[in-house]
Amino acid sequence: MCKNRILKDYSKRIRRFKELIKKSIWIIGAILVFVLTFIFPTNINVKTDDVRYLLSASAQVEATIIAIFISILLVAIQLTLKDYSEIVLDVYRKNKSFWSILILYLVSIVILLISLANVEALTNWIKIYIFLVVINLLILLPYIILYTFELLSPQKIAEKFTNMYKISYNNGDNFNILRKYIEISEKSIDSHNVKFGVSILDKIRKSVSEELKVINYELIKDISKLEDILLFFENISFWLRALTLYIIDRYEHRIITKNESDWLMNIIIKILRDLWANLVIGLYPFYSNQETEEKLERCLNRCLIELETIVGKLKTVPDLEDNLSNFLNVIPFRQIEDLASKNKKLEHIAERVKKLKSP
Repeated sequence: MCKNRILKDYSKRIRRFKELIKKSIWIIGAILVFVLTFIFPTNINVKTDDVRYLLSASAQVEATIIAIFISILLVAIQLTLKDYSEIVLDVYRKNKSFWSILILYLVSIVILLISLANVEALTNWIKIYIFLVVINLLILLPYIILYTFELLSPQKIAEKFTNMYKISYNNGDNFNILRKYIEISEKSIDSHNVKFGVSILDKIRKSVSEELKVINYELIKDISKLEDILLFFENISFWLRALTLYIIDRYEHRIITKNESDWLMNIIIKILRDLWANLVIGLYPFYSNQETEEKLERCLNRCLIELETIVGKLKTVPDLEDNLSNFLNVIPFRQIEDLASKNKKLEHIAERVKKLKSP
């Protein structure tokens, strides 16, 4: 819990620092434009050696900045591998900001080095070179510092990762995408960084919730999407079951506390509640359609199997039994009974749900 409070304070400081950096960039930029345009003389009398020294020193300073930046990045990657999962390395590898900064500085260094070979012709352009060097050092440098702090923030890593891997029913690779999320959550639990695992789970909850809002509308337009939607439900149920069992196992081995396990499972319960409500109530009209009833029955059966596994495991852990009723309540029992009364093929589902809810 102490670590979570530290991470929370750290995130607040990063947000304040980010705002300060943004304001500083604008202020510094405005001052530079004013100084270089109105205060510097139009013609600066400099010697060739002065220009050579300026270009050489600028290239060395920029190379040093890049070296420090990459060193800090390697530290961030080490922390990522330790606390989260190697999957999160994609946040660094596919990050456009990182590659943009790196390329910009490398191009700048190359230009400065090439210019050293023809330094005599550059004395008349020294004002422009001063402007570019100052921009690189005093405006891009704060941005690098800000970006580095973001890479060390668990919340920012979670945000960048979820922006990179969108959870969607019409994504043919949603099974593997969900697997990435669950693996990161499991690794964060093992490293005692439960807050990060909660952040990832909450991102899943929000993404799934957004998808569920449009599913009924999509089906009205195109019933052929039903199979993809049901597969999406099955994949979510499968991975949430896997994560729930992992949380229980980590609690039994005293890797996490009861409060932390409850914190994680409460988010899982919210996701499952939305999923079951949409599967039973949202898709209610489609259960009377001969073309879709078999697919819906199959999905109900598979999702119920995953829930039965969770409930069965919770019953063996007395300390976590207070979560049992919450998991059972994700099922809209009355609506399932109503469906079973109209469709005999669903009677076995209703019986299993009834048995599951019985003491």
